[in-house]
Amino acid sequence: MPGVHSRPVSPDGPGNWTFDRIRQLGIDKLGKRPCWFQIEAAKAIYSGLDVIGVAPTGAGKTLSFWLALLMAIEDEKDRMLFIVSPLNVLAKQQVQDLLEKGISAVAITAENASSELFRDVAKGEYRVIITNPEILMENDDLAKLWKKGTFTEQIIAIVFDEGHCISQWGKFRKNYLAVGMLRYIITDPVPFYVATATLPPPMVSETKRLLHLQPDHTEEILCSNDRPDISLMVRPMTYPASSYQDLDFLIPRNWNETMDAPPKFLVFFDDIQEAQAAVTYLQTRLREVYHNKVDWFHSTVSQDGREVLVEQLKRGEIFGLCCTDAFGMGLDLSDVDIVVQYKATCTFCSLWQRFGRAARGPGKCGVAILLVEKKDLAEARKVTEPPDKVPPDKKATQQPRGWARAFKIEDDDIEILPDPGPSSNHDDSTIVKSELEAWMSNRREHYRKPEIAPNDVTNTKKGKNPGLIPGSALDDFINVPSFVRCRRLIPQLYFANDKRRNDTHLLCDNHNPEGCERCGPPLEKAPCCDLCDAAKFTRYFVPLVKEKIVRRSRIAEYTRGREHQEFEDALYQWRDDMALKQLGEHLVATQGAKLFLDDETLSRIVDCWAASKITNTSDLRKETGWALNWVRKAGDSLVEFVLSSTPPSKKKVTEPPPVTLPDLAPEPAPSLQGPSRKRAPYRCRGCGLPGHNIATCPDRENKPLAETGPSSEPPTKKVKTSASASKASATQKHKSKKGKENQPPTPMFTQGSSSGAIVFAPVISSATTELSSGLPSVMVSSGLPSFYHWLPPVTEISANSSHSTS
Repeated sequence: MPGVHSRPVSPDGPGNWTFDRIRQLGIDKLGKRPCWFQIEAAKAIYSGLDVIGVAPTGAGKTLSFWLALLMAIEDEKDRMLFIVSPLNVLAKQQVQDLLEKGISAVAITAENASSELFRDVAKGEYRVIITNPEILMENDDLAKLWKKGTFTEQIIAIVFDEGHCISQWGKFRKNYLAVGMLRYIITDPVPFYVATATLPPPMVSETKRLLHLQPDHTEEILCSNDRPDISLMVRPMTYPASSYQDLDFLIPRNWNETMDAPPKFLVFFDDIQEAQAAVTYLQTRLREVYHNKVDWFHSTVSQDGREVLVEQLKRGEIFGLCCTDAFGMGLDLSDVDIVVQYKATCTFCSLWQRFGRAARGPGKCGVAILLVEKKDLAEARKVTEPPDKVPPDKKATQQPRGWARAFKIEDDDIEILPDPGPSSNHDDSTIVKSELEAWMSNRREHYRKPEIAPNDVTNTKKGKNPGLIPGSALDDFINVPSFVRCRRLIPQLYFANDKRRNDTHLLCDNHNPEGCERCGPPLEKAPCCDLCDAAKFTRYFVPLVKEKIVRRSRIAEYTRGREHQEFEDALYQWRDDMALKQLGEHLVATQGAKLFLDDETLSRIVDCWAASKITNTSDLRKETGWALNWVRKAGDSLVEFVLSSTPPSKKKVTEPPPVTLPDLAPEPAPSLQGPSRKRAPYRCRGCGLPGHNIATCPDRENKPLAETGPSSEPPTKKVKTSASASKASATQKHKSKKGKENQPPTPMFTQGSSSGAIVFAPVISSATTELSSGLPSVMVSSGLPSFYHWLPPVTEISANSSHSTS
């Protein structure tokens, strides 16, 4: 390629570095016995070649580039090694391992990438510099060093650890797509080394293109990445994915210290919230004191937190982790027993990397399980019309049947084998073998093509995983055809393991006829897969326990008032407090309290409180459908909070006493002749009090009228005087309506109908004055009523006439 140059290859190769000498160097300096792959890669790097190295997970690819550096140091050459790592936690682990071996190393991240640190790098203070693609391509201090020949000539190689990330992670980490430009930036060419476990043939070509590797200057050391020490299993989920009950086989319920520790496990997710929800569910299977035995590991966990979790898992202080890819490829955990991929939401390369976290220690065996939703099974997919119902004019364009149509393979890409029918004389084994060979040939060619998600609305939503792509290697791994007897055949075809080296263990140890024990097949043969030996995988199934379906109550409509709003506000506050307690400050700050209790469930709780539908945790689960794990952890507290406040419909209302109204006579109907005057209160002529007349007056009964003359004793009862009567008359003015100003006022002391009245006229007061001289002083001072007995007959006055006296 024009403009691309490489370091000249030494004509003598790695000099006097023989296979045995390199192996002994690894034993002396690192305390490890290198295998064939590691030694061959180190020799190629030291010779100045670009190298693409593929080996199984756990094969020790890291040792291959450390050996090249040790060879240079042994030859007294001042050399340094750059390693590009996708994960900071992996970089820090490698630095720790190197420091323990006496090799100076530093991990440069965004936290410590200072100018002072890069000055130390330029001075040669570190033999190994581990960084990420963002620092490699964007840091200004490092960009200046790339242009210094005195610096770059010291670099023995630039290693791309987990090199499959160059093509796979370039979609969201753009600097991976640009690392090949270092070929043009560095004045003195530096060898590139791509080390990975998952690099199928199409990705090998893509990696060469992105890194500008020249075929005549590139050494390909491609080994099979099969892991016979890991048993493979695909299991459909028994319960809904959101319940996480299909993980019950990982931890026995109510585990305690008197029981054996569960197998160490890793559960991989492609969603942070799902990883956290799974941890919360698994913790419900443990007593609260053991909740710290399960934790999550993803990108929101701090760097210090990740390192703590890795160490705890190494020491066996926790049972397992629910994690994403942030957990890291290549982390040196040797005793993981079970790896679970939850749902088919990743690529087949990612799945194989995650499965490779199991059984990394010598002599260990592990199990890798893919839990799939039923929608991803072939039985759940739509079935088109059968061929006999297709119109004759459409049979010419009909797609191939069976697996050929399911994988969306073109007609010219596959040979459709004829159906021999029940009367055929062909041997069944011959038919199956022929069909299998045709299928394998087609699959091998199909896997060389890019995997493209179908044009579906669900798959094309921004930020959404496309899901299981029909016809992909992952789809084949889940829905193997009936004539495929081993699930391991799919990775063999996808990674071309049958075309790559499988005899490295024989080349590694010539003295042992069975080859190297470390890189060879495990001594203890593990079950291959669930298709080869289904009985060995029954322990990983979860039985279906059907719960009684209980429908939630129907809440009648009601009017929300002030008390409902106050209860809802208090419930929001309770949610915030409990979320901090259950999830922690960091998770609440990043994900929100809705992760603990969503708004829809909270609104339902308010409705149920108004109708008094929640009295215990069973009611809470039934009425709201809140996640069972949260009900178990916080249900009692929530029920206590709900019952602490009485809804308005249940409060006792204190009614005021009834008001007793006096019996009032109905008002007379208005007269047609005009408005009538109001009747004056009925009063007694003798004592002036209302409620009786003079005939029934108690004073008259006690003292007859004949004894009430001038010589009689004055009455003892105090009554109103004439002056007070005149004052009362003045205060009782008639309220006339507009236009009724001429209506006469109601006279004082009237008796009779509305047409006329017997009037004790106001002139009485003057008569009292005239007669007072002939009366006793006591009689005069006693008041007007007593004087009525000596009055002459009064004049009857018409209601419409003016006041007059006679």
